[in-house]
Amino acid sequence: MKVVIVLAIAVSLSFALIPWSFRYQSTANLWEDDYDLIFDPARIPEIEGSRVWTGLSNFVTGGENLFSNGSVPFMLLGGSTHFMGLFPAAVIDRSSMKDALFTGLEDPFEGLIYGEGEVSTVTWQDVDNDGDIDAQTTETERRVAYDKNDIADYYAGIGYQAEGWRFGVGFMRQESKNTYTDPENNFNYDLVAEDLTDGPFFIERASAVGDEIFSSADNEFRLSFWYDTEGWSLGLMGGYGMFNWDTEALIIGDSVVYHFTADPDDSLGGDYTIASLYDSLDTPESGTRIPVRLALFYDYTETAQGRFWVGYTMQSHSYTEGAIDFVNMMSEDIYTDSTWRYDTTWTTYTGEGSNNTITVGTHQLFNVNDRLNLGFGVIWNSSTVFDSTLEVHNMVGVEDYDTADTTTNDYDYVRTVTSSETWVCMTDGSTMSFAFPVGVEFYVINPKLCVRLGATHRLQFSDMTYTDEMVAYDPTTVHEEWGSGVDTTYYQDSGDIPSSIETIETTTSSTNYAFGVGWKVNDNLQLDFMGFTKLTDMTSWELSATLHFD
Repeated sequence: MKVVIVLAIAVSLSFALIPWSFRYQSTANLWEDDYDLIFDPARIPEIEGSRVWTGLSNFVTGGENLFSNGSVPFMLLGGSTHFMGLFPAAVIDRSSMKDALFTGLEDPFEGLIYGEGEVSTVTWQDVDNDGDIDAQTTETERRVAYDKNDIADYYAGIGYQAEGWRFGVGFMRQESKNTYTDPENNFNYDLVAEDLTDGPFFIERASAVGDEIFSSADNEFRLSFWYDTEGWSLGLMGGYGMFNWDTEALIIGDSVVYHFTADPDDSLGGDYTIASLYDSLDTPESGTRIPVRLALFYDYTETAQGRFWVGYTMQSHSYTEGAIDFVNMMSEDIYTDSTWRYDTTWTTYTGEGSNNTITVGTHQLFNVNDRLNLGFGVIWNSSTVFDSTLEVHNMVGVEDYDTADTTTNDYDYVRTVTSSETWVCMTDGSTMSFAFPVGVEFYVINPKLCVRLGATHRLQFSDMTYTDEMVAYDPTTVHEEWGSGVDTTYYQDSGDIPSSIETIETTTSSTNYAFGVGWKVNDNLQLDFMGFTKLTDMTSWELSATLHFD
């Protein structure tokens, strides 16, 4: 029995576990490696011996710089083996990364401050020009700015093999959480202008705190079956996925401005303005996905194989009950008179969407000789997308004005403003594409050193329509209650009811290239390289090392 330990030394394309080996990626997804097989659980029995993947594997990708300090801290552990006629496999990876962002503050030398910082300035004034400092202004500002990502992926599968057929089940879970700390919503500001003899005559303070969080989770159960006979194999794989995502935020802020007050902490006294903010967002969505795939592997000869498949995926999602964006702002002005304001806006979301995709493709694989593997293919993909969201926007504003003369007079009033709009926002369209992959694997020194090249030319046609339409509204209503006892109500004309329809048709053509090198150092060590476009810049290199033990 062979035991294989895969040492991870690189991360490539995105922040997630990917089901593609270096060999598969660098040959335009034509030639598979053992790692590619575990995600179709009935094909796990095709792996000879055992495998163990550890450390910073290339199978988790995130644009990581290999030989530098800019790495993404992924922990990965996985493997496959066989016992008692069963073939289990599993992979797990986790990562937590926190990036410091620009706070908007600068140090005294104009250097940018990242993450968390505080800046203070003091300005002195000679108000009466007598040569002595008699006033000063102190301004202090603190801000916090971070972007934090937590990612975890889990996969487990098990296969069973009997004479002429294979069966397998698997489960994949992917979860992520992004926490964004916006410096505009996480700050403390303090400004004090004071006479050095009489004390403060102007004070302004403001603060806010709160994060924006995007979280997602995806769970998929997989079931696959393969029937093997002489010269061909027929496989069927299906699955059922459940996913959800949510954008949520809770921002709380307040501010106060004092005019001509000596001791604002003891008594508000004098003139002042206070304000508060409560901003809450919670828009959860959830859905299901059903993928089905039928595949045929047909051996033309011992050195040539044709692979044919058709796949269909149905996916739907909808807003969870209670999706809402709520903002409340309150302010109060106290001068000779006073004004109190209360403004609330909230938007509720309901709706659903769907995405259906069909794929038909073929790969033609040839072992031309002991040194050359050649493959090419044609893949047709067609998808339709539909999304409809009902947004109900509501607003209530209250303004209470009091002349502060201890009596109710003609000039006192309470004004209440209300309005409501209902919008339908729709996306409807389709996309069709053709892909033409070509891959070559050439053994410069057989079986020690091979060079892999791949290219995929893609044609894509899309036709998307975006519609925004106001389907109902309550006109802005203004109700005023005056101190004189007069009540008035009037309506503000909203004008033309807006709507828009935008249709975008696009045709794109692109070619993606990939290349890699495989080096069998000895019977116990296999190295695979990708991403070495700059031979002198090793930070872009991607490398996986596989150790084999009997």
